[in-house]
Amino acid sequence: MNKTIGALILCLLFIGQFSFGQNGRDLKMESFVTPLDSCSVGNASIIVAIKNNSSKKILFSTDTCVVQVQTSGAVSANYFKTFNQDSLNAMDTMHVVLTTSYNKSIVGIHNFLARVTTANDTVPSNDTLLHKLSIDTATGASLASVPDLCVNSGPVPLIGTGTPVGGTGVYSGVGVSGAQFNPATSGPGNHLAKFVYTDVHGCIDSFSIPIKVDSVPTVGLGNFNSICKGAPPILLNSGIPSGGVYFGDNVGLGQFVPFRSGIDTIYYTFKDGNNCSDTVFKTIVVDTIPVVSFSTLPNLCVNSPAFTLTGGFPLGGVYKGNQVSGGKYTPLKIGADTLLYVFTDSNKCKDSATSILRVDSVPIVSLNFPISQTCTNSGKTMVGGGSPQNGIYKGDKIAGNYFDPSIGPPGTTQVNYIFTDGNNCSDSVFASVTVDTIQPVSMTSLGAICNYDDITLLTAGAPVGGVYSGKHVNSSTSEFDPTGAVQGANIITYTYTTATGCMDSVQGNIMVEANPVFNLGSDTAICGDALLKLDIGIAALVYNWSTGDSSRSIQLQKSAIVIASATDTSTVTKCSYSDTIRVDYDEVCVGLNELHRSGGDVKLFPNPNDGVFRIELKNLDVTKLVVQVLSMEGKEVYRDEFNGQYKSYQGQIDLKAQTPGVYIIKLASERGVLFGRIIIR
Repeated sequence: MNKTIGALILCLLFIGQFSFGQNGRDLKMESFVTPLDSCSVGNASIIVAIKNNSSKKILFSTDTCVVQVQTSGAVSANYFKTFNQDSLNAMDTMHVVLTTSYNKSIVGIHNFLARVTTANDTVPSNDTLLHKLSIDTATGASLASVPDLCVNSGPVPLIGTGTPVGGTGVYSGVGVSGAQFNPATSGPGNHLAKFVYTDVHGCIDSFSIPIKVDSVPTVGLGNFNSICKGAPPILLNSGIPSGGVYFGDNVGLGQFVPFRSGIDTIYYTFKDGNNCSDTVFKTIVVDTIPVVSFSTLPNLCVNSPAFTLTGGFPLGGVYKGNQVSGGKYTPLKIGADTLLYVFTDSNKCKDSATSILRVDSVPIVSLNFPISQTCTNSGKTMVGGGSPQNGIYKGDKIAGNYFDPSIGPPGTTQVNYIFTDGNNCSDSVFASVTVDTIQPVSMTSLGAICNYDDITLLTAGAPVGGVYSGKHVNSSTSEFDPTGAVQGANIITYTYTTATGCMDSVQGNIMVEANPVFNLGSDTAICGDALLKLDIGIAALVYNWSTGDSSRSIQLQKSAIVIASATDTSTVTKCSYSDTIRVDYDEVCVGLNELHRSGGDVKLFPNPNDGVFRIELKNLDVTKLVVQVLSMEGKEVYRDEFNGQYKSYQGQIDLKAQTPGVYIIKLASERGVLFGRIIIR
């Protein structure tokens, strides 16, 4: 070995042994493991690396080690961890986790001072380490929620946002393309869409949202046979699953109406419990109906031979009607027949036309009788309407030149009109007249009622279901209102109408009797020795007072709510009347002179009165005076304020709008408050 190189190696060994503290212990704060980046996060870990910088193992059980990190700036905190067990081999490094919840989301300067200490550390210069981070802004990602979708809903936009502004975002997930989510691509099921945001500092945050995609129902619709225009509506019920909605031109209320010919489309849509729907359609052919005509037929005589029917178009149809057989008409009776020509085309659509064939006798007779329906009590009707004129009217209810519905039993009868010409040829015609019966009505006594009684229901008419009428009668409710009715007999009419319109009626009287009306007067107040006399004012009644008295009048000297009633026993229904009055009584009649305790002179007069009081104030020395009048319930009914220097005052307090009773008057100034009672009669 070269001596120079050997010497250098020895020298380095010597230097190494000295610097690593072979003869002592050196525990070095090596580095910060985390946090290292400048990205803002809610909770970060503080991890440091310590190194046994000596040539011997350090036993923490004999040489306790304390690792500490102090933070300042944006966050002030102190974290430490003590090791009094285990060991660290020579030149080995150990990572120490001081916290996992350091708040790294706060914007600002974050200072970290790390320190490791042991009792026998021979090189304290490497025990500390300073680390500094600058957090500019928080990085955050968010993604707007997406409602539940159906497979056929179509693509929906994904709206992701990130802070701070200026970074880039990327969307990902099944069914995600660019910034859209397509349920047709993802298929039904529960999916996640993710938005990853990277800010301008390279810091990353992400946000995911769930997206539910529901399948659409399988919808079917049966085929439709062709239909003729104008045919009855067809009920639409072939859609599956049931419970959906049919729509389209000429579709409504679950039916298809063939208004016009051509090809129509019928749609059926069904929506399931997830609000997902699908629609199918089928076409239906509406065929035209043929245009059919039937030309006018000639009149026939009763003795004419069988007549071959013609005039129907298009050819190939069928003739129908009375006396028609094999395309021929046999005139067996006089009169007019309506014949029908029916044609069916190749689509089995058909239409018809009519023509009238008349079989005449000589002469031709007609009858347009004046009535077709009447009632047994309607009275006589003069006959008429026969043509030609001067014929003869016959029937069960014909008497002379009149139809009398009272003859014979009710029901449907015939009126015959017979006419004979100069050749002694005759013909006749008849009209049916229905004679309906009436329903006889009756009414029991309506009795009597007092004119202040409640509205009464009329029930005396029979049978039930008729209508009452008359003055003060509500026909729609069958009620009689005695208020305002004349005293004495009031005529009531009861009318019953049958289902065929035949009416019968009966009249009766309801007697209206007078109530003994009286008035005890308005509520009032008395005081002192005053006696209040209450008088009903009507003689020869039965009296009843809430005080227990039974005389016509009473006297009162107390506060009370008095109810009086009087009954007229001379009336059929014992008509009565009642009234109520409130009386307020005070043993002492109080005026404002009693209110005054010191100072000026206060007068309020007259008291009691009907509501207008005079007030006089003398020898006052106040700058503000408030005058209030309060009800016994404490409600303010009058108020006036006077500002300025007052020595005297005269005025009027108008309380005529208030109800009679006792009130409190209050006068307030900076010198004090006066109270007193006033009475409105």
